Amino acid sequence: MLRVFGHYIAYPALFLAFLETLLFFCILYFLANVPLGLGFSIVAHGADTQILSLLTVVNFLSMVSVGLYNRSVSFKLRSSIQRGAKTFPLIFIVLCVFLYLYGGVAQVRTDAYYGVCMVAVTAFFLVTSIVRGIFIDVIDLDVFKRRVLVFGCGPLAEKIDQLAKHTAKGHFGTVGYLAFGEERNEAGLRPILPEDLLERRHALAEFVRQWHVDEIVVAAKERRRQKGRRDVGLPVWDLLE
Repeated sequence: MLRVFGHYIAYPALFLAFLETLLFFCILYFLANVPLGLGFSIVAHGADTQILSLLTVVNFLSMVSVGLYNRSVSFKLRSSIQRGAKTFPLIFIVLCVFLYLYGGVAQVRTDAYYGVCMVAVTAFFLVTSIVRGIFIDVIDLDVFKRRVLVFGCGPLAEKIDQLAKHTAKGHFGTVGYLAFGEERNEAGLRPILPEDLLERRHALAEFVRQWHVDEIVVAAKERRRQKGRRDVGLPVWDLLE
């Protein structure tokens, strides 16, 4: 997982970002070069590929900076559409500011590109919503789901397991279950992780980094240390890390 502009981006999201960046460039190129009968969609003497490439880079950086590739956003269709509807107008403004500054510095006319950007951003928002819907809900790959680690092996953990298997399609998957709390019924829950993840200092933090865990859920009514045992309570220091 990468951290860019304060946002954590999962590696599968980088593949999605590459596809969407290529898609945005194609939309720009099509609008700038193919006559559509609309004055703002035709750039005289052909579009400048350098300008289109720079606009694509600015669009990508803008999407990253507002968190559109966060795992919690990019792999939830509703959250992705809601944040996109709020931020894509801002991205259009950023592209316009870039065109204004670039035109002044490079001494080139960029007037025709404002309309191209307006149509491209609108079309890009609609197309990316469809693309993400396909990746999230239709293909339903585990790699695009939030990875959840569950503390507990009792009834609450079983409910989470059923939710992950049947009703939470495209949302999350369980990495494993830790035997935690007094209620323990490990039948049907897989995998059951070793208890030393709770007992050994930094073991939990190492596991989270290794398996790219996005969220930890405590599914146990009793969260204190059990009587007669040591170091079986919540690993507070590891959780803070």
